[in-house]
Amino acid sequence: MEPLQTDFTQDDKCSFCCTLITEHYSCAKAINVVRRGGSEISCGSLDLSKKCEIVYNNFKKIATPVFDIDDDLLDMPHAVKVKIQHGGLLGLNNIVFNESTDSISDISKLILESEKHFKSLDAFPYESTLDYITSYKVRRRRK
Repeated sequence: MEPLQTDFTQDDKCSFCCTLITEHYSCAKAINVVRRGGSEISCGSLDLSKKCEIVYNNFKKIATPVFDIDDDLLDMPHAVKVKIQHGGLLGLNNIVFNESTDSISDISKLILESEKHFKSLDAFPYESTLDYITSYKVRRRRK
């Protein structure tokens, strides 16, 4: 069992933080951390944090050309980032568990089960998640 991480840095910021702000997504490894700039979500597992970062970067790699944007933190609209994170995870969940849903109960479980299912992070069918990414409807904030 991996030891619990207690010294958080910017490197362990959750790759799927946009999804965890909603009530529809959760992760067993997510830890709320308060920093000077406000509250952020960090990962309690360095190993899983690296895996999630790889998965998210691959989602971005296939999606940014479709949205005709660069993978640049300053230029990428927040709505596109939300579509990539939410839609990518929903697509992966549908492929691995063969279930269509609008929520993910444990992102860490999804990533680890996907890795088991496909034998490696590189073998994920990222292209197959593209329809989920492009068709994901960003929910409006409630006032």
